[in-house]
Amino acid sequence: MVPAGKRKNGELCASTKSKELLKYVLQMSNSEKTFPKRARWNTVDPMCKMAWHIFHDISLANGILVQSEQDAEERIRLQKDAVKYAITLAETADVLYEVYNVPTQKLEALTSLIVETQNAIRKWMYSDKKSYRDKFPASNSPYFAK
Repeated sequence: MVPAGKRKNGELCASTKSKELLKYVLQMSNSEKTFPKRARWNTVDPMCKMAWHIFHDISLANGILVQSEQDAEERIRLQKDAVKYAITLAETADVLYEVYNVPTQKLEALTSLIVETQNAIRKWMYSDKKSYRDKFPASNSPYFAK
């Protein structure tokens, strides 16, 4: 067995985490016990859209076969966009907690999924930047700066 500190994340860790996050947000938003119907369109809908954006951007980034600097830049841009949506989703969840008294247990689970997704994306970005720096050593791109 490999010690926990030496284990590597799976190749699709960010994709898996973003899918788990999306599923949880969709399930949570359908519960009338969590959010009243009047809150669905004006507050919960944007939260679902952010989760969809995270999943969408990660899926697109994962589908890019990097063969040029432009491909690498596009992939990293999509990863950055996903992180931005995750940050916004976390802030939105905090506001919804205050306004609608979302159960603490559900908010903790949501926050945990958001943080895990962000961390997986950031690790993936770091790994990509490192490998692209080696693959495109003459690049002037700010994405590959040390």
